[in-house]
Amino acid sequence: MSKQKMIHNENISPLQRLIILIAIAIAYLVVMMDYSIINVALQTIQEDFSASNAQLQWTVSSYEIFYAALLLPAGFLADRYGRKRLLILGLGIFLIGAGLITTAMTANQIIIWRIVMGIGGAVVPATTLAIIKHVFPIDKQAQAMGVWSAVGGASVAVGPILGGFLVQYFAWWSIFLINVPIVAICIFIVWRNVPESSNSSQGRLDIVGMILAMLSVATLTFGLIRGGETGIWTAFDTTGAIIVGVILLVILIFIEKRQTVPMLDVYLLRNRAFAVGTMSISLAYFALTGGTFLLVFYVQLIRGQTPFELGLSMLPVAIGAVVGSLLAEKMVQRFGVRLTISTALLILASGFTLFAFANAETSQFWIEVAFLGAGLGMGVTMGTTTPLTMGEVPKEKAGSAAGLTNTIRGLTSIIGVAILGAVYSLRYQSLITPLLDESLLSSGANQSLSQTLTALRDTNHLDSTGITEITLQANNSFISSFHASMWVAVGVIIVGMVLSYILLPRKTR
Repeated sequence: MSKQKMIHNENISPLQRLIILIAIAIAYLVVMMDYSIINVALQTIQEDFSASNAQLQWTVSSYEIFYAALLLPAGFLADRYGRKRLLILGLGIFLIGAGLITTAMTANQIIIWRIVMGIGGAVVPATTLAIIKHVFPIDKQAQAMGVWSAVGGASVAVGPILGGFLVQYFAWWSIFLINVPIVAICIFIVWRNVPESSNSSQGRLDIVGMILAMLSVATLTFGLIRGGETGIWTAFDTTGAIIVGVILLVILIFIEKRQTVPMLDVYLLRNRAFAVGTMSISLAYFALTGGTFLLVFYVQLIRGQTPFELGLSMLPVAIGAVVGSLLAEKMVQRFGVRLTISTALLILASGFTLFAFANAETSQFWIEVAFLGAGLGMGVTMGTTTPLTMGEVPKEKAGSAAGLTNTIRGLTSIIGVAILGAVYSLRYQSLITPLLDESLLSSGANQSLSQTLTALRDTNHLDSTGITEITLQANNSFISSFHASMWVAVGVIIVGMVLSYILLPRKTR
């Protein structure tokens, strides 16, 4: 038996719903932006704090690991103790981390406060989706979730644009300080307007499940991120960590299937619409996140754009994501879920196909078209799959379901970076290593284009002609490797498109 604490959504005015939606959408945008906004400040942090490469990697990865590890427990705790209560708590922790990171005196202190931000940010996706499902009537939920999806997709471009501008004209810590007033306003609006909702079970709190979930996802995430960073997949901290994470996940599933009130509702994955919808958006994120990781290097190193110019180049991603998410509901009503998702993934694949033919001389117009296609395809996919998956779960389990689907999506994104990065790295090394060996450059110079260019700047035994020749060959090797990764991304999207069309029901409720 369970005790549900609910306030009927009929008692909430349309204006109040709009205010709530704006507040939780902005909160979600801020949290998602902090995945990537740190990248534009890494060079400044390295110069100001003499940070090592390992510290820079942890500056990025610490947020991702703790964010991913806590998504599942956060959704479960939100259902049990209150979505509003936990959202305010999470945003408060995120705000504290964002504020105190501006006082950091060492690189290690930055890492610590990034961990705090990741812990607070992990609460936001599940609680905000659960609040939408509770606050909005059934006929308005798809539209509200479309807005929520739009800001999530837009964060891919908004982060680099805003971060590039702030770092260029202000101190590096301004990218975090700007979060403080925004999040404070969101907390106030949530506190004043969002009704509390929960599903307080009389059963025991699933402590074992939460611990296993955190350990398994954290270990798996660490192994994937570490492998993507080092390119060495035979070490214990890469493949070993991944194997341990998978074993812990298997143990978690085995235990949760026997729990009366489980943290992880394994049986959700038996629901075809929920499972296929989660798969579709996860494979889309695999391609978009992994592809964006490499596109940053393509745009900056091959096309010579600054971080701010990179952000502006990616603006069509944000525009496409917003437009696609808002169009998704009408497309579903007219064409059905199956055709809408398949079409969206085809558009996404088309954008990456354009990138698979891009080189240094490609017109900026076609680059923007490719970014627009990627954003539009992602927007329609998110705007369709989010209401589809959340529509399959009862209100009392909304937080847990949102935590599950966001965890799967997050892990798939990290896998995308690892796999596409590995494809790029292996091909680049195979093409450039013979030339570098002849030039007597350091062995580490073959790991990436960035490291090759750094080695060329530091060399003192090559003349300008030799440096120019190697630079040209390195750029060509990067383009070839970049194309290979883009084709892998296209292949994954096509697989998702075919499976979605086959497995999704013709009609949706």
